[in-house]
Amino acid sequence: VGAVAGGLIGALRNVGVNDDDAEYYAEAVRRGGALVAVKAEDHRAQDAADIMREHGAIDIESRVSQWRAAGWSRFDPDAQPYS
Repeated sequence: VGAVAGGLIGALRNVGVNDDDAEYYAEAVRRGGALVAVKAEDHRAQDAADIMREHGAIDIESRVSQWRAAGWSRFDPDAQPYS
């Protein structure tokens, strides 16, 4: 998972995702989540986000706050996946 998440971080950076967000998404995948990316025209982006939220997408900022409260500080590519 570390190598996959490391590759994920690089791929996200290559499409313009900032470093912090790329690490948040990689950590979510390490913890068993799935990352769904949607390419949408600007006028449809909010619709896509709303549909994902309606079907259980998490708020990554809230989740990162929970991780930080539990002692997490940043993505560690050598950390073991959660089971």
